[in-house]
Amino acid sequence: MQSFNKRKRSRPLTSPIFHWKNSWQGGVFVGVFVSLSALFIGAGIVNQETSWQQNTGAEEIILIEERTVIATAYSSTPDQTDDTPCHTADQFDICHNNLENVVANNGLPFGTLVRFPELFGDRLFVVRDRMNARYGPERVDLWFRSRERAQQFGAKRLGKNESTLRELVFGMEDGMVSTLGSITGIAVTTQDPFITLLAGLVIVGVESISMGVGSYLSTKSVQAVDIRKLMEEKEEIKEFPKEEEDELVGMYVTEGWSLPLAKKMAAEAAKNNELFLREMAYRELKIIPDQFEDPKKNGIVMLLSYIVGGTIPLAPFFILPIFVALAVSIGITLAGLFLLGVYSASFSKRNWFRAGAEMFLLASLAATVGIIVGQVVERFLISS
Repeated sequence: MQSFNKRKRSRPLTSPIFHWKNSWQGGVFVGVFVSLSALFIGAGIVNQETSWQQNTGAEEIILIEERTVIATAYSSTPDQTDDTPCHTADQFDICHNNLENVVANNGLPFGTLVRFPELFGDRLFVVRDRMNARYGPERVDLWFRSRERAQQFGAKRLGKNESTLRELVFGMEDGMVSTLGSITGIAVTTQDPFITLLAGLVIVGVESISMGVGSYLSTKSVQAVDIRKLMEEKEEIKEFPKEEEDELVGMYVTEGWSLPLAKKMAAEAAKNNELFLREMAYRELKIIPDQFEDPKKNGIVMLLSYIVGGTIPLAPFFILPIFVALAVSIGITLAGLFLLGVYSASFSKRNWFRAGAEMFLLASLAATVGIIVGQVVERFLISS
């Protein structure tokens, strides 16, 4: 789900141009400069108030937030709302308007514009209503003209694909950290650019395939377990419909619905086997049918993100002397990990600086371990 607001347009930011010499000191300077630049670039990434266009003094609708939500649906009936079903929490006459552009959410202010690109493209909705207090900001309710349309919509997970984001961040982070730690130790020990580069290419090639296959198999295993649970639930509904209906009533009551209304809702769901299964899957099994993760997609994302992440610390060794390349490699990898942390924070709502610093320190530890191991090996094994 994407939420929007109106902001004044501002001028674009520019970055300075610098020059450096092909030396150890120049390499260190570049590494430090790139790392510090990442700090300021990261601040720009999470600055949700900035529009990168020339200032004309006009207002525009800009994206201020993206989040993954569970979307459900409702209509203007007393059993789904209250004794004034046609009026939203901000006193908007939803029945008179009769346009399906209203959503209920407990985290966004009234009047916030939102959209759901996966289902409705660029169509805008307005936050005008609230949900039950037990629901957090990750839940939204879309208003439909009829109960039938609301039931047909069901429940859906909308927003950024969390599994893809997980594989992307994990692959990039592991590619950068593992490769940096390994080639740092090798470069310090051998002081040979060819051996360092060859070892790095082998590490990236083998590890990327291993990580991609692992992601594919693990996602496929989880999917198989969820499908088995759904099949078992489907059989239970077929063989013990009354017991399952009573169980659904109990779950509704636990969530806060009154007993009479819970019985009515469960009875309505029990009339449609597909709806009944969807309700039981969502409320009991915590599974949303037909929205499983794609094992092939996860595997490919993991494979490619690891290759990209591993190439970052390895790239300087293609063109620079060994120690200059090592300094630049450490600098750009630290910068890359900081920016990756900032990027992930834009979805998790963590503090952007803490997320970036966490990645930064992790890479620093990996580089330090690589240097220490390399020095130990050179001093006690190679020298002897």
